[in-house]
Amino acid sequence: MKHCGILLSSRIRVKQEVDKSQRTFSISISDNNKHIDAFFGKNVAEVTTIVGANGVGKSNLIDYLFTFLQTKGYYEENWLALLYNEDDRSFEVVDALFTRERTRKNTSRIRNTWKIKIKNTSSYEVKKPVHAHGKTYYSVGEPYQSGKFATGLGGMPLYYSPFLDFRNFADIAGYTSLNDISTNYLIEHDADDQHSENDKAKIHKYKNVERQFVFVQENLDFVREVKLPTEIIVRFTKVVSNDEIRQDDHGFRTKDFYKKLRDSASSKWNMVPNHLMSKGREEGSGELYRKGMRIKIKWWFAINFLTNFLHNYSYIVDLSDKKFKVSSELAEFDFKKDDPVQLVKKFFTIHTFLKKDQFDAVSFIDEICRIIDEEADVTSVNEDNESWFTVKPETGMRILALHRQYIACFKDQSGRRGFLNVDWRTMSSGEKAFLDLFSRVYWGLKRLNVAAGDFLYLLLDEGEAGFHPLWQRKYFSYLLRFLSIFPGVRFHLILTTHSPFIISDLPMENLVLLRSDEHGYCQVETKFDSIEESFAANIHQLLTDAFFMEEGPIGAFATETINAIFSMNSKQPPVSLEIIKRMIETIGEPLIKIKLQEKFQEMFEELPEEQKLQMKINALTERMKELKGGNQ
Repeated sequence: MKHCGILLSSRIRVKQEVDKSQRTFSISISDNNKHIDAFFGKNVAEVTTIVGANGVGKSNLIDYLFTFLQTKGYYEENWLALLYNEDDRSFEVVDALFTRERTRKNTSRIRNTWKIKIKNTSSYEVKKPVHAHGKTYYSVGEPYQSGKFATGLGGMPLYYSPFLDFRNFADIAGYTSLNDISTNYLIEHDADDQHSENDKAKIHKYKNVERQFVFVQENLDFVREVKLPTEIIVRFTKVVSNDEIRQDDHGFRTKDFYKKLRDSASSKWNMVPNHLMSKGREEGSGELYRKGMRIKIKWWFAINFLTNFLHNYSYIVDLSDKKFKVSSELAEFDFKKDDPVQLVKKFFTIHTFLKKDQFDAVSFIDEICRIIDEEADVTSVNEDNESWFTVKPETGMRILALHRQYIACFKDQSGRRGFLNVDWRTMSSGEKAFLDLFSRVYWGLKRLNVAAGDFLYLLLDEGEAGFHPLWQRKYFSYLLRFLSIFPGVRFHLILTTHSPFIISDLPMENLVLLRSDEHGYCQVETKFDSIEESFAANIHQLLTDAFFMEEGPIGAFATETINAIFSMNSKQPPVSLEIIKRMIETIGEPLIKIKLQEKFQEMFEELPEEQKLQMKINALTERMKELKGGNQ
């Protein structure tokens, strides 16, 4: 990107000229007479859609905008910004076209400034340009100037991208990353509260599903067009081995109890749940088999819950068993008689770390066991320290809320882990892409605590990726309906897209058209000279426009095949002509098909008479076979 002027407002039209020799930057500002206030609804202040082929700079531009909006500037980059002030309908001009240097007296001076000329014929006031503010930082006690900031720029950005391309982003000191909900960022940082040896992709998957699940439960009206499963999978997993509990950080009684619990459970598997399941199989009793399975799932749940608690608790050093006061022989527990659920409930009754008013562990165990007995579908079980079952979404929501309440007890512990995951039973990739987009944005806005009166820049990099054309057609409408969930909050939507459906939902004034010049630099097209009006335009018209599909709207392989047929001559052997005829019959575009049929007829007429007759005989033979086959 070099010498780019990116117009993000449909209110005005701007032309820029750069004179390097005179170090002069000139801009001309005029009204856009086609602008309509609140065209996209009350809480959408503006929409900007960035369009262009692969490699022209769309992602680079949206990355730059995200950083600029987040930092209100961009360190030592040279830029000039026009900031619209809604209160007095004016534009403030802020420039960073200068160099700031520190003097010996620890003050700064500005050098190498550019002259800025403004010609304003619009109905808006354009205020006199001001220099961007600087900030002073200290390194080893020495102050230095760094950065140029448009301090008058308001609003918060939120950036979404579904792509995992392992792109490296520069760290910006002093700025929060709450605004980044891209896959690149989340797959790295969803695991921030987990240990590094965990599978980051798996953690990201389950946290993504959890975000989707919460969004669906809180916005059922919005997702009614998505055919969501009526059941979800709840999975309780012992995500750490027994050796990973940092047993040295537990008191002797805790370690002794955990070992005896595991030994007790091992001695009971075959006597209780496995026995019932085997008997059910032998007698053909599904009820007996499921009874054994429910017991097995409840036992695994209780053991996994305790294992997870001991793992999290082991990061809070307590060698003297201060919160687990029992006799040296653990006489309070009947390891021979009681099953794992009873033993774990007794453990949490005696252990005092989880305060009852904070989280009632015993009630949690009782509720999950009740759900497994009364509400869950337990048609399968994993024998590898894991229990899972399916329930209705509203039941899963309750379980998820309880699990969150439990994890919150370790909020100050960096190594905490959960032991519950939820997942959709069946869902298409397009439905997942739909939920991924809206659930992440919903989660991001909630995390930023947006409220009425706030202004946000919502940057979506190809948010429609993975959508069927039917959903691409509705994508922009979905977005506007989604934003209405946050009344009083105002948005500037900044989108990138390859979809002509989205372009047809936007007036030309809301588009930024990018190309690459002969040197590979990003170039902004003069859009009003590039394509016809875009709003409500037929997508075939948009596809055939030179800006979108310079090489035509037909696939490259089909184009090569058509061109090859046009280049043939009458010397082709008869068998080739017969194949060519079949190929022509498969073409769907009527005009191209007619032209190729004319070409075929020319080649056929130039054949020797004997070859013509042979081709006609072959055609009649094939027709006879078809007729006989139809009469059978």
